[in-house]
Amino acid sequence: MRPRLVLVSVAVAVLIVAATPSGALATREGPRRASRLPTLLTGGMDGRFAVRPASILTGAGATVYDFVGAYPGKGGRIRWTAWTTRKAQGVGTLWINDCIPSTADGTWRGHRATVSASRVRNRHFTRLTVRFRDDAEAKTWKGVLRRAEWAGERISIWTWTGRD
Repeated sequence: MRPRLVLVSVAVAVLIVAATPSGALATREGPRRASRLPTLLTGGMDGRFAVRPASILTGAGATVYDFVGAYPGKGGRIRWTAWTTRKAQGVGTLWINDCIPSTADGTWRGHRATVSASRVRNRHFTRLTVRFRDDAEAKTWKGVLRRAEWAGERISIWTWTGRD
């Protein structure tokens, strides 16, 4: 009698696995795997970090606000080609404001760019490199993740700070 009960139990388990959509099992594992991956500061003052963000706010174009990926009203996104526990790489559009005649009235122009993130500390990427061409000249911007005070106040925010 016992062997028959074991056989029925195994048959029921096989039927349950066979009837489960393959995506359901992958979805259950997905968040666990994603939670182990380092995150990247998306920018802005909200301090949001994400795995494979569609856009990042940087200072790569040496203006106040530069976007890699989506820019409001212009579209775009970063297409991540690699995202591991040690590095991330992607391609997208770097939107740079020419600030002519002023920052508020400037024109945003898109430049093809590559994005690399590295040096993981406390589950966050702390180094960001953006490579792009501006006026046919190859340029590289490197940023470091830092905590900074905003406008001299005691408000602490995360930000990308340019480095040489």
